[in-house]
Amino acid sequence: MGKLFISYRRDDTQDLTRSIYERLEARFGKENIFMDVDSIPLGADFRQILRDWIAESTLALVIIGKFWLSLTDARGQRRLDTPNDFVRIEVEEALSRRIPVVPLLAHGVSMPRPSDLPDSIADLAYRHGTDVRSDQHFNHDVEQLISRLAPLMEPKPSYPLPDVPARLASLGFRGVNVTGTPAIESPLVSVAAGPFLMGSDPARDPVAKEPWAKNETPQDWVELAAFQIGTYPVTVAEYALAVRAGAVHEAAVEEREFLGMKFPAVTWQTQLQRLDHPVVCVSWQDATAYVAWLCEVTGQSGWRLPSEAQWEKAARWDARQGVSRIYPWGDSFDEHRCNTNEGGIKTTTPIGSYPANDLRRSGASPSGAEEMAGNVWEWTSSLYKPYKYIENDGREDQDSTASRVLRGGSWCYAARVARAAYRSYVGWVVLDVVWGFRLAFAPSAGS
Repeated sequence: MGKLFISYRRDDTQDLTRSIYERLEARFGKENIFMDVDSIPLGADFRQILRDWIAESTLALVIIGKFWLSLTDARGQRRLDTPNDFVRIEVEEALSRRIPVVPLLAHGVSMPRPSDLPDSIADLAYRHGTDVRSDQHFNHDVEQLISRLAPLMEPKPSYPLPDVPARLASLGFRGVNVTGTPAIESPLVSVAAGPFLMGSDPARDPVAKEPWAKNETPQDWVELAAFQIGTYPVTVAEYALAVRAGAVHEAAVEEREFLGMKFPAVTWQTQLQRLDHPVVCVSWQDATAYVAWLCEVTGQSGWRLPSEAQWEKAARWDARQGVSRIYPWGDSFDEHRCNTNEGGIKTTTPIGSYPANDLRRSGASPSGAEEMAGNVWEWTSSLYKPYKYIENDGREDQDSTASRVLRGGSWCYAARVARAAYRSYVGWVVLDVVWGFRLAFAPSAGS
């Protein structure tokens, strides 16, 4: 039997939630239902206890009443806007675990809009939910709820988890195995729905005046739905499990010379010695094969490559200031915040080398994504086409064999191409020692 976590506000739906709990307990057993912070031991860190409970849960039920969104604390601040709010922590953790999260709408309330919610839980607005009424329809509604939850509570086979390198585990990577084929899931950051400025404004970024940067203009507003994107590019450790499963080939490339630079051969065995580095020698075809495999083995169809617009918004859009930064961290280049040719490292660096919590070296974007400048070029899902960016003009045709867009620059390229607006493109089957990729996740895609 699976385990169900119930999230609710006492000042909102206490009596109704208790009645629902009693019915769920009768059907699924008390030992399989988590509810109420009263059971948290004195002196324990309630944040960690909640996370531990949700880590054991198969699904989460979020009961939303008339005051769930609007209740405030003693200082008049909306509770949901407080990072230590119990409900916010519960929903954040459940969404990050990517377990089914079911909004249960009480007393006739409507589903919250993404704009009603903190960015960290905005994806709740896209989760399919149901209603429960407290009048004469209560019994019917709860029986319907139980019948829909029952398949999700059925016991599932237990498979051994893969070993996750300790350094990756410390950065939030976790092993999963729901189908008998192990995989490693990377941590994600959330990017809120809404418009952003895509492309370069030569008045703000003089580099964009160069002839080779014309494809970055004109700058224009682009509207995107909420999505998540990998905090880091895909690592060798993640990719290696797909290689082991036969879903992708061993990533390697022969020695070559380009622009007067000699690049040594990279073997798969060499890459396996650096599990916490971004995987390289990956074509667009390889990257999409990995994504398809990950969707299959995790049972989550929302995995994908980010579109060119998603990648750029995650890399540079500062919603608070209403501007698109030139680099993820700001408008001035800093070789200490990324791995480009200026730094002289001359190879990839381990992920997390420019951490968000290091104010002097952080390369993080406003969204919290790291290493979106330098280290490795990253494939996007998009075909190369001139701006303005229009999502439905054919550039997101996943069956086309035309060239795809790469973003971000790499360790052997100069700072000017590590600008967040810079666009490169190449054939979909070509691979190179400096090409990798990053994942995106869109719950609305059906996961």
